[in-house]
Amino acid sequence: MKNNYLDFVLLLLAGMVLMACTEQTKPLAPDAVSDASVTDVPVMKGEVQVPASQGPVVARVNGVNLLRRDYEGTLRHAERTLARGGPLSASDQQKLESQILQKMIQDEFLIQHAFALGLSVSTEDLQARAKVLVDQGGGQQALASFLAGSGMDEKQMMANLQRNMLIELLHERIKLGIQLDEAALRAHYEKMKGKYSGAGEVELAHIVFKEDEGGKTPAQQAEALRAELDKTLKWDAAVAKYGKQGGGLLGRMQPADMLPIFAKAIGGLSVGQVSQPVESPMGVHLLYVVSKADGPLRSFEELREQVKKDLALAEFEKRMASLLDELSKKGDVRTTGLP
Repeated sequence: MKNNYLDFVLLLLAGMVLMACTEQTKPLAPDAVSDASVTDVPVMKGEVQVPASQGPVVARVNGVNLLRRDYEGTLRHAERTLARGGPLSASDQQKLESQILQKMIQDEFLIQHAFALGLSVSTEDLQARAKVLVDQGGGQQALASFLAGSGMDEKQMMANLQRNMLIELLHERIKLGIQLDEAALRAHYEKMKGKYSGAGEVELAHIVFKEDEGGKTPAQQAEALRAELDKTLKWDAAVAKYGKQGGGLLGRMQPADMLPIFAKAIGGLSVGQVSQPVESPMGVHLLYVVSKADGPLRSFEELREQVKKDLALAEFEKRMASLLDELSKKGDVRTTGLP
């Protein structure tokens, strides 16, 4: 069978692409939601109704219940995917759980907004998209395996797919409203000149410490390894010896595209050198400069389409963030709290 589990998860479940969190949630009153079956509120309203589902809820968005079953199914698949890179720390697990719940809330806001704008997904379009995804994902056998592993049935899968398609329609509506003139394109090119030349690109690798080990905190472990690297230990040997908590190649990028703390840490380093320990939300890192690239600055005329694509994406992300902020401030979101 093809390695298609991740494809199905990404395409059919909400929650894999995690957006920024809002802080607008409020706890539900103890008697507002119980573990009793929820049978009176459809998951969403619109041209294709999702049947009322049964089970406890994790949140309520403008009166619409978000089911614990959907949350737990998404969480299980996220955990399996991320586990390929090693076990999650307790703090990473907590962040993942919070991000998935916030993503479900934000998606519900977007679904409701899409309906308010009159957007809808027809039964024919929904069935056609499902057929394409099943065919691309490996056929009915792969679909059956996915459903068995997720705990969903086909109706629930189709409901999730419909939600994703509605959000896609909303995205397209927003993109159609983005107009970029020549002055804006040239201004973006000037601002991002470094990105559009080969000069300044840096290829990085890293080792990250996430948990206490051997009586040492992540910061102390990173300091100790840094001291060994200053002596005789080589980077490849350090990865083999200390990389079990995480690490690997970060790829080639401009310093302007890195986390600011990473860009600052590698400033002035040459190829083969290692940074001082750097703390991020993921843990404490040591950054290794694999290579640096040089190259001539390419003209605006050469790169006009790329600049337009980049600026349109930046403007889209800005408008999406603004929309979610507006919807969350106006909306009523209540969470049950998670164990």
